[in-house]
Amino acid sequence: MNSSDYFEEFEEYVGKPVADLILKYVRVYKLKEEHAESFARYLDKQLDEEDQVVKGKFNAARRTNGYTYGTGVMKCILSDWFEKYEKKNREETMRILIAAFESAEIKPLVRELKEEEKRYVQPSGKSSEPESNGKIITGLPSTPLNIPLQKPKTAGPTSSEPYPSNQSGPVCASHAIGKAILKTLDLCKFDGDQELIIKALIKEVQPNQEPRDPDEFHGKEVVVTIADQTKGKTDVKLRLNVQTDWETIPHLTPEYLSENKIQRVIRDDRSYPHALYVDHYDGQNYICINSHGVNNPYPARNGTVYAVDYIQITEI
Repeated sequence: MNSSDYFEEFEEYVGKPVADLILKYVRVYKLKEEHAESFARYLDKQLDEEDQVVKGKFNAARRTNGYTYGTGVMKCILSDWFEKYEKKNREETMRILIAAFESAEIKPLVRELKEEEKRYVQPSGKSSEPESNGKIITGLPSTPLNIPLQKPKTAGPTSSEPYPSNQSGPVCASHAIGKAILKTLDLCKFDGDQELIIKALIKEVQPNQEPRDPDEFHGKEVVVTIADQTKGKTDVKLRLNVQTDWETIPHLTPEYLSENKIQRVIRDDRSYPHALYVDHYDGQNYICINSHGVNNPYPARNGTVYAVDYIQITEI
């Protein structure tokens, strides 16, 4: 691992204080080699498959004679990633870096990077508040994060025959994802109509009332009506991003999910597949909000869960 050609460009892009802070954690050995491996793995996931070389180069370097972990290695990791990374903007770049260090569980560095972000002033003299770019929901990320997941396995579509409830037909996936959209809007301080959102999803993905897996909603677009206290109601077009993890033990913190506007839907019971929106995880069970009306409205699920779908939305 002998090339850090793009490190200076990275340093100029994110700012010297950010680059210096990362290297400081390496020097004092708070950012250890095992952390660097997790960090490199996460950065790879943000790249197209053919560009995912960061962790591979890192591991190859570790097998060479004379290898010593230190700031030079970290510069190469950052350089290899930055060379391939399709840069959106500085805010997006920092969001990925912070998420990568969160994935590597280096909480002190994450905290300091967030504090540094608050102090950052753009060259124009403006602070690093997110620009609206003409968008109404300014709290949403400009692009979804690539969540580190296990490789998916094959499974039957999620559905269940309706009980007397709001769910009519095997459309539990639309109900669950509709709740996820509504919660994301709430986190952005907007109101929405859950029933109208669900109807829009059914029309787009399940018009014939056929069962669908949550990941079949990936890339779909729906128009929903939102409202806030100052501007009243308006229509926005949203695009869904759905990433499926077949490891069902939670590995992302509630803070990470909330900050990045990510919601969860679980697939429960392979015998009678059913999609459920996850309200929270209590340490043992997924506490869900069901689509069966008054029948078991807040079920707790654990051993029967076979997949977790992470739901993100972007305004287009």
